[in-house]
Amino acid sequence: MNQRDSSFTTDNIPVFFLFHIEKFVEIQKGNTQRLWQNSGLVKENVSPLEDTITDNQLYAFVNDAQTQFKNRPIGIELGEYISLGSFGLISRALMSCTNFKKASYIVARYVQFTLPLIQFNYTDKGDHFELEIFGTSRYPLLNHIIIEAIFANLLSTFKLLTGKKLFFERADFCFPEPTYSEYFRSKAKVCNFLNARTVLCIKNELVELPFITASEADNELILSQCEAELVKSQSEKSLSEQVTNQIKTYIETNPSATKIAERLHISPRSLRRQLSDEGTSYRELVQSARTDMAKYFLTQTSLTISQIALKLGYQEASNFRAAFKNWTEHSPSAWRLSKKH
Repeated sequence: MNQRDSSFTTDNIPVFFLFHIEKFVEIQKGNTQRLWQNSGLVKENVSPLEDTITDNQLYAFVNDAQTQFKNRPIGIELGEYISLGSFGLISRALMSCTNFKKASYIVARYVQFTLPLIQFNYTDKGDHFELEIFGTSRYPLLNHIIIEAIFANLLSTFKLLTGKKLFFERADFCFPEPTYSEYFRSKAKVCNFLNARTVLCIKNELVELPFITASEADNELILSQCEAELVKSQSEKSLSEQVTNQIKTYIETNPSATKIAERLHISPRSLRRQLSDEGTSYRELVQSARTDMAKYFLTQTSLTISQIALKLGYQEASNFRAAFKNWTEHSPSAWRLSKKH
């Protein structure tokens, strides 16, 4: 395997996820020692509540679990195994919400300090509600498993908080159709795979069902704590880093500076001014993100040049080829070939 671009590394993932995976593998009578060995971690030196890990380490852990149970839908099984209470402050915030729609707003805003490899977006379409899930890891397998786990956990959490079953009007997934696709098809009227995005459509009557655990007083207090955590997590990153992460998440849609500013809850003018203070610009960050992602897709995947172009927001492969040559002085095909030697 070729060396991966360090710009894709995420190093603030809560380590407690590894202990959940380890317990799951132990229950299934798998080899837990191998999980730690392959991730390069010494269990005795890791604090479940304080330490964080990189996406490399999480990938190694998850990949080994997948290898041990290769014929099973491990993402789904993990999602069903991990309880709502496992996510700390976010769990408390969700349980205090009035309904699924309000909970979605909270997840979209605060998920980054609990699940930094996932981003959510929501759209109220009037008669139905759309929840979009982005896997931001550089490892396709890890994104696939995380999205499956979230899907399964969403179903069990909804049943726990409303007493009702969640059924989707449509479920579009960005990964290939798995051998166990019947599981997904049984949860939605229409189910599609290999979609550009993962989007779940739910009738409004379901997302507005009241949560059994709702508490307005608790919700106000917990949201203030979530906001404090968000400010803390953002203060540890430069605006350039925050903008770059957002660009990479929405790159297929050619996100404007205004859209990214909205996601970061600042004005477009403030975004441009602060980036200028950091010695860069929105346009430069978009180009840098596209360059990094193009190199990753060319070396780490078998996607065609046309498919990569679409993933980077280009409608025409010829435009991507011209841009890539401008960035690297090589065509995408030539650059891919050179990295195989």
